[in-house]
Amino acid sequence: MNPTPANWYLKDSDGRWIISTQGGTQAKGMENLPTLNENEYVRTNGYYGYGCACLEVITDSDQMRIKKIESGEALPLKTCNQDPNLPNIN
Repeated sequence: MNPTPANWYLKDSDGRWIISTQGGTQAKGMENLPTLNENEYVRTNGYYGYGCACLEVITDSDQMRIKKIESGEALPLKTCNQDPNLPNIN
């Protein structure tokens, strides 16, 4: 999720992970975030919104923060929407 400038989150079965906050911390490896296909990206606020991706990351589970993005793969929205282990991505 990228709801507003410089704010990035990942929602998975464990909760909402902070990737980046405007004026705050940012995970290393942001360049490894996958580019989402325009047809698989839902805009909710101008150019900002959400899509579906699988990321390989290093985390700080106590703070629910992603410390480093090792790699990522963009996936079709239906993949996340149909996965019973994931929360609703809206």
